[in-house]
Amino acid sequence: MTADSSFEDFQRHLHSVARLSDVCPEPCTADLGADACHTSVQGEACYEKVSWAMQTGVVKHPEWYGNLNKDSSFEDFQLHLHSSARLSSVCPKPCFAPEAARVQASEETGNFTDSDSQGRAAPHPTMAHPEPLASKFADDFHKVLIIGSSVDRYALSSNYRSKYGHNVVIDEPRNVGIAVLQHLGVGLHGDLDGPFWTPAEAHGQYVPTYKTIAEAPAFAHDVFGPQPPDLVVVESSLWDLAGWWQITRHHATPERLEQWCDKDLPYLLENVTRVFNQSRVVFRTAPQVAPWNNVKWTQADLEAMHECVLRRSAGTGEVFEHVGVIDYHEIMDNLIATTAQSRLQDLWRPDGYHPAALPGRLYLNQIFGLLGGVQPL
Repeated sequence: MTADSSFEDFQRHLHSVARLSDVCPEPCTADLGADACHTSVQGEACYEKVSWAMQTGVVKHPEWYGNLNKDSSFEDFQLHLHSSARLSSVCPKPCFAPEAARVQASEETGNFTDSDSQGRAAPHPTMAHPEPLASKFADDFHKVLIIGSSVDRYALSSNYRSKYGHNVVIDEPRNVGIAVLQHLGVGLHGDLDGPFWTPAEAHGQYVPTYKTIAEAPAFAHDVFGPQPPDLVVVESSLWDLAGWWQITRHHATPERLEQWCDKDLPYLLENVTRVFNQSRVVFRTAPQVAPWNNVKWTQADLEAMHECVLRRSAGTGEVFEHVGVIDYHEIMDNLIATTAQSRLQDLWRPDGYHPAALPGRLYLNQIFGLLGGVQPL
């Protein structure tokens, strides 16, 4: 157990202790049917085994892992362990299709789903949600759409076990629904069009960001119903940096970062606010990445982007007209400052750029705070 383990995990542990088994009953687990899935989170036995497989096992014994390699996603490794008789009871089926299924779906639909490092556009939600989910809830149901990346998706999957897939959560006790629609960033030229970051194993057609934004109301309608989202969270950062690095073969220059601040970011937010003119819109800053993860970006790049947002929002709290800020960067800064050096790695998932469950929970709590009257996780 760790500080990131769930309430149910602690209750299950206490139930297993003989002197407390009568005090703490075994916690209830929702029956999600044959299609139930759960992507393991920090503190669970499966998470440790997947982390070892990704960081050590596949390097020392690649023959154990079939077609997987060091660039395969966390979910692909978890699915591989789940499929082995020895570990099937330790690692449940993850809430993410394996690479072969992702490629097949992308080729059939012309879209890609975003895995750990891909920054690829999510498929249209009608594939997964044939009827609006919000029809099941009361009129005061809070609807949150995040136009973001796998950073946002992992904030959900690390803190919820959702039966609606890896990018949609319905929190009935809080009467909140959150859906993540992933996009590719601002692009090389800042026009929300390609070229974008392209992972080595990708093949197929990408959906440019301008089109993803244009189709975002349809996504929200499919998930939430006819009413517009109460809150729209937007981000663009890591995959901008990765794309510029990949295409230009060097890290972002000060001039490129200045263009992102002065032109690209306002253009992105202008497009989003025009489409969601009845919703509250906020921009999410990029969280810090781990010190050892500095290939596609540098800490200085992320600091420059953060300073841009602080500068643009100084005095008004708005980074763009009527667009506020959720400062995930500051959340990570505060955690880094208060975490022992020997435990810093616990703030990230094994890849070093997706925050772990605790930072994700604090980020989600900021979203809940903006909704008003919603209890934090």
